[in-house]
Amino acid sequence: MAQKGDVEGLVALCLRTWGAAGTGDDPEAAAQVRTAIPGWFNNLGRQIPDAGAFDRLGRITAPCLLALGELDQTEVVRCNEEMAARIPGCRLVRLAGSDHFPSLREPDRVARLTLELYDSVG
Repeated sequence: MAQKGDVEGLVALCLRTWGAAGTGDDPEAAAQVRTAIPGWFNNLGRQIPDAGAFDRLGRITAPCLLALGELDQTEVVRCNEEMAARIPGCRLVRLAGSDHFPSLREPDRVARLTLELYDSVG
């Protein structure tokens, strides 16, 4: 699909893969994915295989909140749990009704969590 420039096919694939909480037609999630696709391709050449980022998470000193969509892919959930465990003081919030698109699935809760983190920093 990518080689053929089939953006709509990629959007459909991404929604099937990452949008477990969506039902039927999901124009907001589709628009978000469609907008992100060019950035994915632009960054492919800059990705560093096995950059060891997980080993550096313990260096983070800024307040951190990780919102985890529990309907996301199993490996993504596992990675997010591991990241939260490695970041000192990280607050892990589980969003039971969310997939990979928590800002679309639970926008009020995401906004509230963001403001709480902001307020805690001062």
